[in-house]
Amino acid sequence: WLFIFAVLASAALIFTSVFFIVSYSDLDAQDYINPIDLCNRLNAFTLPEHALHGFLTVLFLLGLQWSCIILNAPLVAYNINKIITNNWQHDATEIFRTLGGHKKEYFIKLAFYLISFFYYIYRCATCPVLSFISLRASLTIARGLQDDRSTHQGYVRVTAPQSKNADRQSFLSRRRPVDVQEKLRTWSRTRFSRAPRYKRLCPEIYRTNLCLCVSTRCVCV
Repeated sequence: WLFIFAVLASAALIFTSVFFIVSYSDLDAQDYINPIDLCNRLNAFTLPEHALHGFLTVLFLLGLQWSCIILNAPLVAYNINKIITNNWQHDATEIFRTLGGHKKEYFIKLAFYLISFFYYIYRCATCPVLSFISLRASLTIARGLQDDRSTHQGYVRVTAPQSKNADRQSFLSRRRPVDVQEKLRTWSRTRFSRAPRYKRLCPEIYRTNLCLCVSTRCVCV
């Protein structure tokens, strides 16, 4: 849901940047446009644009999406600096002198928002795929453990008679979590060798799907 919201927010920021660029171009090409009305109209969209981008970055921070935080941090710092220095408003008396700088700024922002938009779409498409891979891997482990029940039973039959007071069921309940843990470690080294990459892309999926429960005990990688 985080990246779906990020895609929608990026689309809104893209349309905002296009609106600013078109307004600057109209003022540059047509002399009859009132610069005071234009500045008032643009100032009404400037703070909401900064607020939306800042809110999206805060959501990435809460979701521990470090790559997205690093991607958005420079623009957040730039917007905060403009607000602190009170340089975010368009001045009607200076608009013709600073028009070129404003157009350049929003062309750069438009390129940044487009890159972010496609990156968030990629993340939206990647997380369900990783979830499916992780779920299939968990089911594979569960089937393997179910098939290995005879191995556990044989191990108990061979080992239990050597101990006078060995209770077969209690021995099996003590032995099984150890075998589950060993199988999970082996699986994580072989079939999920790219686990750090999956964890980086979708940490919430990595945390929830890589746990396997046997009876009343759970073992997590």
